[in-house]
Amino acid sequence: MASVALRSVPAKRASPGAPASPGVSTGQFPGVPVDLDRLRRVLPDRWSAFLRAHFRDRIHVAFIFGVDERTARNWWDGVGSPRAEVVLLTISQCPDALPYLMEAA
Repeated sequence: MASVALRSVPAKRASPGAPASPGVSTGQFPGVPVDLDRLRRVLPDRWSAFLRAHFRDRIHVAFIFGVDERTARNWWDGVGSPRAEVVLLTISQCPDALPYLMEAA
């Protein structure tokens, strides 16, 4: 079981009125297409699978992610999934989370 320590990273913000960068999204993702509706439906189960593979129990999840017991229980049981910033921070600190979350999306 891997130990994951999450920490916040300050966001870089563009100055007001700055022109958009040349890499502005066209609304299409490069690479393999992802069905976002399907991903929303399966993410709670995938998040639960990741947590169960990497953490001891719901209390451990609550401690590491700084959430209350109810939130940790819901995540553990696959009832809900975290906000995007929690997922992104988790992937940045624990890259093996990505296969759990994106497999066959």
